[in-house]
Amino acid sequence: MKNKSRKYDRIMQKKNFTKQELLILKNYRYLLVYKIPYDLINRGYRRYIERLEDYLFEHNYPKWWFYKNKERFSMAVMTYIESKKENYTYNFYTHGWIAAEIVKLSELDKYIEI
Repeated sequence: MKNKSRKYDRIMQKKNFTKQELLILKNYRYLLVYKIPYDLINRGYRRYIERLEDYLFEHNYPKWWFYKNKERFSMAVMTYIESKKENYTYNFYTHGWIAAEIVKLSELDKYIEI
C-alpha cells in the first residue's frame, strides 16, 4: 500500500508543480515557499561549497559548524530569510549567526529581496 500512495503523490506533484518547483522540492524542500529560482539556489549552494574550505582556514572555525548537505543549506537560507523579515540579529557563534554566514558565503544575500 505504501508504494501506491507514494506513486499517487508523485503523480499529483507532477500535475500541480512546474519543473523548477519539482527540482526545488527534491533538493531544497524548505525553500519551495519563497519562490526563489532553482538555478539561483543551486548556484549559491555550489558557490558555498567552493568557498567553505578557504573560509574555515581563514577564520579558524571548527569544520562541524558548517554543514555540506543541501538540506541544512536550505534550512540556513530559510532561517536567514525569516530573520530578515523580522529584522532580527543573532549573537555570535549561534545557529542563526552560522546560517547568516552560510548565506553570505553563497552570496544569496545579494539576490534575496525581502
